[in-house]
Amino acid sequence: WTLVICQIPYAVYISTFYYPHLGLVVPAALLVGLSAGPLWTAKCRYLTHLAERYALLYKQHLHSMYSLFFGIYFSVFFSTNFWGNLIYFGLYNLEVGGDEGLKKSNPDACGMGFKHGDPLIANTQSSFWSTSTTYNLISTYLSCAIFGMILLVVFVESLTDEFEGKSLINNLTKTPRHISRLGQKLFVLPLTLWSGIEQGYFMSVVTESFMVCWYGYYKHSIMVMAFSVSSCLSAFTFGFARRKMPLPLIFAVGGILNLVSMLLFFLLDFTNESSIYLIYVCSVLWGVATGIWQPQIGALYAQLYPEDRIAAFSNYRLFESLGFVITILLWYAFGVTASAISYFVVVTVILSILFYVLLVFLKWRGRAKSGNENSSNT
Repeated sequence: WTLVICQIPYAVYISTFYYPHLGLVVPAALLVGLSAGPLWTAKCRYLTHLAERYALLYKQHLHSMYSLFFGIYFSVFFSTNFWGNLIYFGLYNLEVGGDEGLKKSNPDACGMGFKHGDPLIANTQSSFWSTSTTYNLISTYLSCAIFGMILLVVFVESLTDEFEGKSLINNLTKTPRHISRLGQKLFVLPLTLWSGIEQGYFMSVVTESFMVCWYGYYKHSIMVMAFSVSSCLSAFTFGFARRKMPLPLIFAVGGILNLVSMLLFFLLDFTNESSIYLIYVCSVLWGVATGIWQPQIGALYAQLYPEDRIAAFSNYRLFESLGFVITILLWYAFGVTASAISYFVVVTVILSILFYVLLVFLKWRGRAKSGNENSSNT
């Protein structure tokens, strides 16, 4: 029932846009934030439950089944971004009639030198929706939210989690106590932070400074659709590939794709009209990497914490959200330039992978030492 109850604030938030007053939207957004943690924690717990049942029933390797089920889920999840932008793209054509057109002056203002609040170069239409179109759009999204809750109630069975039958104080303190007992597994936290940072970077810095600033909202929606399709296919593909590929290799692919995308972002020349195709390439590469990080990190948590699943997934969501907030604050609150945040992103992804490699090495050394002790005892 957590999945159902925690979707109600989302429906309330969508409803506030019928009358988008600050006093309504902000409290509704806070409710969404409060419900997002339990929602994603319950979702991760349910996916691990399905993976374990499937692995037991069909005698499959459990760890690869975690990756498979998380990959399938995130493949569907990423596709929602495509459908949302497709609706936007279609309505934009109906309301505005195509591309905004571009101003050719001062192209260097976009890209790495751009920061939030700077004037956009593209001739963006800030207010082009008619009232009827706005209400139709809100009603469509609200209907989808309600329909999703109905599907959960009708078709999804309820689970008994490890918190049931325990005191409220025990349940509330289980998540922070879980952090204190992580030990070597603390090395996975930088990777979790990175998952949030890379999402925040693409959604804020990349979309505004590299897409909207120069190309406008019209082409921005096409670029985001390219990102969504690639992340959707990536999550599905690497979910299945986990049966043959070790997880460190999959993470290495994700890190390399992010670094290649960052290099291309630094090389973008907005005086060249053909740079738009390079933006599409960057969007696709970043989408493939995103399709690796989110499902595979979720599967990694399921693998590392077989006992305290709820607490582990709560911490996963906590640190992922913290990474997202850090990027958003740097961009929107502190007005840091795109170049400074980009250097921060490069350093973060490298450190995250290094910490994960260290974790893999420590676990391998621990298994080797344990094997030597067992052989000596026999």
